[in-house]
Amino acid sequence: MMLKVMGREKGMNFMRRLGAQGVDLRNSFTLAVQGVASGEIPLGMNLYGTHTEEFKKKGAPVDWVPMEFVLTTVEPLAVSARAPHPNAARLFLDFLLSKEAQTILRDRSRISSRPDVPPDPPELTKGLKLIPTDLSLADQANDLAKEFRATFKGR
Repeated sequence: MMLKVMGREKGMNFMRRLGAQGVDLRNSFTLAVQGVASGEIPLGMNLYGTHTEEFKKKGAPVDWVPMEFVLTTVEPLAVSARAPHPNAARLFLDFLLSKEAQTILRDRSRISSRPDVPPDPPELTKGLKLIPTDLSLADQANDLAKEFRATFKGR
């Protein structure tokens, strides 16, 4: 998505310069925030703001600053064509999208799909240029992953 948003040439130039700085990639967003909070690594990039906020609430010496744009993930919901109880599944999806369920998810450090359930804190999305994932990139996932590993030297 960075290459799509920034443009391939500018994005690759950014990634190469970043990779040349000896970036230490972690296997999870939580491990990355833990590394920053403990002082093991000085800076985290591409972290979930919600994870950083969880650490802040526990007193960790971390904070986050948004880039000029923030990439967001799309998490689709669906009912299987062969669901044994399709109406129950539809009712469950309706519940998941309800204000009640979205509030529960927000209280568990997730950002709601609903505009009437603001994140905690609201700055996680307020005033930010949010760009959703382009699902058409899934077709290129393997090639993009190889290019990513090459750019960051197999890390």
